[in-house]
Amino acid sequence: MSDGYPEEFNDKTQVLAIQILVAGLVVSAVFFAIIVIVFTIPGVVQHPESGEGGINFTILTAITLFATITAVPVSNMLFVNNLKQLKDTPMPLVQLRTAYVVRFALLEGVALLGLVFILLAAVGDQVQENMMIWLNAVPFIWMLIVFATNFPSLERLKSLYKEYTAF
Repeated sequence: MSDGYPEEFNDKTQVLAIQILVAGLVVSAVFFAIIVIVFTIPGVVQHPESGEGGINFTILTAITLFATITAVPVSNMLFVNNLKQLKDTPMPLVQLRTAYVVRFALLEGVALLGLVFILLAAVGDQVQENMMIWLNAVPFIWMLIVFATNFPSLERLKSLYKEYTAF
């Protein structure tokens, strides 16, 4: 142990691996969001003649918001549960990586769900008619906020280790 932290914390490649995994989860959703935004531009997609029936985007928006309300506390709970296991593991960076991946995978799943619903609305020419559809972007925006405020920098990882091992 150097400076009170396990030797693992001196291995920059281990820290970089955590950062790349988390950034990869977020960036994939960002790229998909860009595609969705392009599809919402009027005239980009040729819309079929609208017929009877169709998709109820109010229900899809409610599903997305319910999934977000569920996923946010669950992802936080799983994150904290993984962090609580830090004191019992011989490889704390592996445990930290697991905590981050589980958290962001759950947030990314709900974010992609909302973005798919926006894409469906864009293809069905519903975006301009029903602005409530943009509420499906809430989980994506939330994921970006969590990413920006919880990026796994070395300082943040050390802080979490210190907090959850109480050394």
